[in-house]
Amino acid sequence: MALLNWGLLGLFIGTFLSATLIPFPSEAILIGAYQLEQNFWLVLLIGGIGNFLGSSTNYIIGYKIKNLAVHRRLKIKDSQIDYWSVKIEKWGIILGLIVWIPILGELITILLGYFKLNFWKLAVLMVVGIFGRYYLVLWLYASITN
Repeated sequence: MALLNWGLLGLFIGTFLSATLIPFPSEAILIGAYQLEQNFWLVLLIGGIGNFLGSSTNYIIGYKIKNLAVHRRLKIKDSQIDYWSVKIEKWGIILGLIVWIPILGELITILLGYFKLNFWKLAVLMVVGIFGRYYLVLWLYASITN
């Protein structure tokens, strides 16, 4: 991956992009950065921050698009809004724990912003989910290779 040529900056960019609607294999770049850096905690920190900020960007996008012109342009039906409103009302900020799931997580984060859930409460659970996942990926890789 060309981003790994940029070291930790490449790791940050890759994990940021993977959390947005741009499909990108964050696990591969995380493991690649670990292979190059050999610093478990630094790779975890930089990768986690990048992914968190990418997820936060999705939240902001969702927060900003709540208007009728966007609904018409994206052909979003009121029934779809009602469906997701019930889901978000039921699960709320707990969904922050799964924002790391590829594609689904991005959409969930946009919806959480769209329905204007409290960002700071959500951010805590996003951090737990993102860093927990990256810790597990790195720990498994380090355990297998060492």
